[in-house]
Order: sequence, then C-alpha cells, then structure tokens
Amino acid sequence: MNFEEFETVVFSGRFGYSTTISKKKKNSDEYETAFLDVYFRKGVRVEDRTKIKVKKSWLSFNTNEKTNKHYLYLFIDVFEEIGKISKKENSNESTKEEVDKIIEQMNSSKEEQTTINDYLK
Repeated sequence: MNFEEFETVVFSGRFGYSTTISKKKKNSDEYETAFLDVYFRKGVRVEDRTKIKVKKSWLSFNTNEKTNKHYLYLFIDVFEEIGKISKKENSNESTKEEVDKIIEQMNSSKEEQTTINDYLK
C-alpha cells in the first residue's frame, strides 16, 4: 500500500526509528496515539525528532518466527528533511492532520486493505 506525500516526525531510539499515528476517540474530542516503526533504505541516518516530508513510502510487516505474529511498519523510500523539532512542537495536535491524511488514504483503498488484513490473519 503506497501513500501520497505527507509530513511526519521521526524519532530515533535504541531499537530503530518510529513515528506516531493517532485517531480520535469515540464520543470524544480527544485523540489516542500509538507508535509505528519506520524503516529507511540501508545507510540512511535521521536524527531524533526530525520532521520530514515523505515523498514515497509504503506499509509492510515483519513476522516473528517464534510467535508467528505480524508487526506493521512504514518503509520510507524517498523523503526530504524539513528540520528538527523541540519536544513542545511534538504534540498530538501538531501531527493530527498528517495522521488523519494517512488514515484517510488507508481507508480509501479497500482492495489493498483486504490484502494486508489477509496477511495479518
């Protein structure tokens, strides 16, 4: 599943890269947030808390061979660095529009979603 261009913040941690996704809670104006692992091409380095414009990316997954569970990740192939952000700038509200756009793209392609869900069963 490929995505159109969007902006997001990449976090660099002990176990690799991640970004946040969020969704609005039912019957509330609040949002809940989760982390999504991010992979880049071999040799790419991104500093912690870097805002990027993603130009080419897709959703994929890894399989834990012991448990046979699948774990989703976002592979970012082409991106442009926008700059570092401070902790204050990285609130759920600052990335809400970007995440909403990704979720809308995911929901608009039912055929691709079904294929991914079939793999995750």
